[in-house]
Amino acid sequence: MNILGVVVEYNPFHHGHAFHLEASKEKTKADLTVAVMSGSFLQRGEPAVLSSYERAAVAARMGVDLVFELPYAFAVQSADRFAEGAVKLLKAAGATAVCFGSEQGSIDPFLYQADLEKTHQAQLHTLLHKNLGAGMSFPSAYAKAAASLSPDHSLDVKQPNNILGLHYVKAAQRLQLEAATIQRRAAGYHDVEPTDARIASATSIRHMLTSKRIGEAQAYMPDDSAASVTEQLQQTGVLPIWETYYSLLQYRILTASPEDLAATAECREGIEHRLKAAVFEPDFASFIKHVKTKRYTRTSLQRLCTHILTNTSKTEIKDTFENEPPLHLLAATERGRKHLRTLRQRDIHPTVKGSSQWKTDPLSASAYDVHQLAFPTHSRSSAFKQFARMV
Repeated sequence: MNILGVVVEYNPFHHGHAFHLEASKEKTKADLTVAVMSGSFLQRGEPAVLSSYERAAVAARMGVDLVFELPYAFAVQSADRFAEGAVKLLKAAGATAVCFGSEQGSIDPFLYQADLEKTHQAQLHTLLHKNLGAGMSFPSAYAKAAASLSPDHSLDVKQPNNILGLHYVKAAQRLQLEAATIQRRAAGYHDVEPTDARIASATSIRHMLTSKRIGEAQAYMPDDSAASVTEQLQQTGVLPIWETYYSLLQYRILTASPEDLAATAECREGIEHRLKAAVFEPDFASFIKHVKTKRYTRTSLQRLCTHILTNTSKTEIKDTFENEPPLHLLAATERGRKHLRTLRQRDIHPTVKGSSQWKTDPLSASAYDVHQLAFPTHSRSSAFKQFARMV
């Protein structure tokens, strides 16, 4: 049985995601599709516009048979740890192949680069630390080190989906899963405005939504996804973005000592003092601009801010990494539920009820509750009692 595994965020689900999903199924000849999806906060340190359960329900209606949550400790992380946790979960869920979208579009350069870095691991490590010592950000330092190993290599690791894809391939090789990739179409990852009549990046769709261009944004999403966004806006008037949480972040920074901030996950090199100095900036965008340095990318700062907001320490992240990530079910189709029975026969028991996640993955459960603070009080009581969606 061919079981396709995909790693997704669907923030929100759009036509480009639908293309990737169908093309991945075709490429891997999938009989069943399993997704691992970021929960309340995402890899780039941003809040999800819809709850994890709602995004998973959309995914199931669009053709994903099982959707599991990528635990917070792996989801709000650098590419290597994000990929490692996601692929581990796909393997545990029975996936036989992982297929990802990339700017590259061909799997061969990924396989070549993965083999090159494995063969020259010590050299890559030396080059990386030399570049970091010169004051470069980690992504830039890594890209330069990788290029130095093979000046004529064809994989551009400066591209965000290529770098994620490379780590998916490395993890898949370690776990003996097939790896495949689909060429991203029409929209660039960071595009703020759409350049195509049908496909736009999630970044540009979120920009349209927060700019009150709802109808324009809906044109780039399947009906199910557009309806979920519209319903949330009608019921709550809220589409979570960082500005929504900025006052809560300010409170956390103001009431924490520099030592407490330094103990937060991803806080390093004295950045806690810059956080304190910038805390009275009028909005989140200004705050990030004030804190940013050459060594700290905007993405890494957003992840740090997420960990501050959720009060997540370095110790808690480390302890989580030492255990196998749990399978927390968010949504399932009828075909997916049949596959769940085979997982139970392998002594893997996916967590279903939202409240029971506190026992198996307290960081994710806590992050979900923090995420809900963006919404009016009247909408939270039902949101705090979530079950996996059966589609």
